[in-house]
Amino acid sequence: MVRKVYDYLFNQNHPLAWSAVVIISFGLVMTINFYWINAQDEQTTFIIASTGILLYSIYCAVMMLLAKSLVQAWNHTLFGIIITAIGLTLIGMLITSRNWSEIDYYTKILKVIVFVSLVFMSIAVSMRKIVEYAQRPNK
Repeated sequence: MVRKVYDYLFNQNHPLAWSAVVIISFGLVMTINFYWINAQDEQTTFIIASTGILLYSIYCAVMMLLAKSLVQAWNHTLFGIIITAIGLTLIGMLITSRNWSEIDYYTKILKVIVFVSLVFMSIAVSMRKIVEYAQRPNK
């Protein structure tokens, strides 16, 4: 089991495995921040969540350049960003005891972060297509 997880994380660089790592690590950072460093500060908790989503999307965009199958990498990355956004948002809501209507400042940030993530993915796909086109032999 541990060997399989290690293989997904470091040999295959599977985006969904790294999504779980990002959710767990940023969930711990959000918990420590809310209960210890910035006691009861809700906004920094959700800013940490949006930072986790942004860092995950940057990582996935870079890894899309190295993927063997671009279609499969696109699907895994898109699904991973959605899972990461939902997971970190739910963890933030559980920690702060707020519901969706009470965190309207975060929903605006979340929409921008998800849009930026899609832009990063599109840039990565475009870069890869340009490199593939440039490496084709001339006829």
